Amino acid sequence: MQKLPQPRLAFKLLSALAAFVLWGGWAYYINGGNTNPAGLTAAGVQGSASFIITLLMVRAITWLHGRVPSGTQQVWLPSVITLSSTGSLLIAAHWLAGTPQILPTIAPALLVGGLFCLFTSHTLLQSETQHGQAG
Repeated sequence: MQKLPQPRLAFKLLSALAAFVLWGGWAYYINGGNTNPAGLTAAGVQGSASFIITLLMVRAITWLHGRVPSGTQQVWLPSVITLSSTGSLLIAAHWLAGTPQILPTIAPALLVGGLFCLFTSHTLLQSETQHGQAG
C-alpha cells in the first residue's frame, strides 16, 4: 500500500482554528449566547471538539481509505464512518455538558464536516489514481 500525501501542519492548524472559531461561535449564538450561561459552555464544547475533530478527520479518512476495497465505496464509506463517529461523540459531549440545543448546535458542523469528508475521500481517490497512472 502506497503512502498518500498529507496536508501541511500549518494548513491543518489553520483549518482547526477556523473550525474552533466558526462552530464555537455558532454554538454560542444558537444556545442563547449572552442571555444564557449555557451558551458559553456549548461554545467551549463545540469549539474544542471542532478543533480536535478537524485535526483528526483527515487522518481518519486517510486510514479508512486504505482499508476499503477500491471503487466508489472509498469515497462514501470512510466519510460515513468518520461522520457517524464524530457525530456520536458530539452528541455525547453536548449532552454531558448540558447544552440546551444539541441538534441545532451540531447539525451545521456535521453537514460541513460531511462535505469535507467526501471531498477529502474523493481527493485521496484522485491522488491514488494519478499516482497509479504515473507509476
